[in-house]
Amino acid sequence: YQSGNSNTFLPVMKNDYSFVVGTAFMVQQEGGTMMLNQATHNKLLAPSRYQSTPATAIQIASEGKPFSDQLFITASETGGQAYTPGVDVAKAGELGSASVPQIWTNAYNSSLCVHEAQIINGKAQYKLSIYAPVAGAYTLTSKNIPADYSLYLTQNGMIVSELSDTYTLDLSKGITTEYGLLLAEIYNS
Repeated sequence: YQSGNSNTFLPVMKNDYSFVVGTAFMVQQEGGTMMLNQATHNKLLAPSRYQSTPATAIQIASEGKPFSDQLFITASETGGQAYTPGVDVAKAGELGSASVPQIWTNAYNSSLCVHEAQIINGKAQYKLSIYAPVAGAYTLTSKNIPADYSLYLTQNGMIVSELSDTYTLDLSKGITTEYGLLLAEIYNS
């Protein structure tokens, strides 16, 4: 749905209660017909084919403020081969020109707000783009990390921190692409 007057669109997923009733929204669906009536109103929170496993949410905020944007990531053995409607969702809005911070992944020559990557040897990787409207501190927060995985923030391919809750970045004004995410399976020996 549209996030305030910022010319950005905030993605929402099934069981994510940041969706605000009464705001304009867009639904991406692969084929078929969607009925918008009382019986279907709660089903609008997720793409029609999206996995039943909750997606991990990564939220960004100016330090000390509520989050202004979020992306959702998942991983599977078959994910990440090509853009898949109902699994991957393109990011809408004006990227890199809003008055609030933005975050998205880059894959398939697209900017994504929902991205399923392929698990290879117990790991899935995501290339991030982060937009800072002004230089300063920004907070990344993660939610719903699968119990058998750890989520790491990377910078130029090197692990910076485990992203188990929040992490603060000092960013210059503009878009940075030096960060990424690594979702790694936890091996108990």
